[in-house]
Parts: sequence; C-alpha cells; structure tokens
Amino acid sequence: MAQNLWIGLFGMTVNDHNTILPSCNYAYVNAIALATDEIDFISRVKAECNTLHFTVEESEDVGLLCDCENTHHLDNNLRKIANWAKKSGEVSFTTFHGSEE
Repeated sequence: MAQNLWIGLFGMTVNDHNTILPSCNYAYVNAIALATDEIDFISRVKAECNTLHFTVEESEDVGLLCDCENTHHLDNNLRKIANWAKKSGEVSFTTFHGSEE
C-alpha cells in the first residue's frame, strides 16, 4: 500500500519524565509522517509521542499534506519538516507548545 505524507494537530498530556515541556501539563504540536491512511498516521504519531512521554488526547485537522498545500500556504520551516519526514520515514514535529492547564 502506498504511503503519503499526512499532517495533523495533536493535543496531549505531559507525562512524568518528559524533558521537552517538564513544567507543563498539556501540550499541542503539528505532526507530519508517511502513512497509508489516517488511522495509520494517528497510530504512528501516538507511538512516537509516547516515547517522548506525552499521551495524545485529541487530534484535529488531520489530512493529506498535498491537500493542505492546495488550500494553505506552508512556510519554509514546515516544508523542511515535511521533507525530513519523507526522507527519514520518521514522525516529525513542529515546535511543541505547552500550557499549565
């Protein structure tokens, strides 16, 4: 089955031992990864977030990156992240943003 680049916004709780946002309780980030479909994409993002000590609680605006490119302007940073995800096959993230709530 062919893999395509997918993108989505993920909200997550911050677990113990998290070193990215240790003083926060909640975080959100855009993720990009190669996947066969939406379920595969969300599963891959959840697994990677788990290794970083986050628990994904919600996802939104999940879709094919090529569809997003047709309707939104993607800045150079996002394009670099997408290129890395495509080349490496790894889940790639934009900047994590946290909140104490």
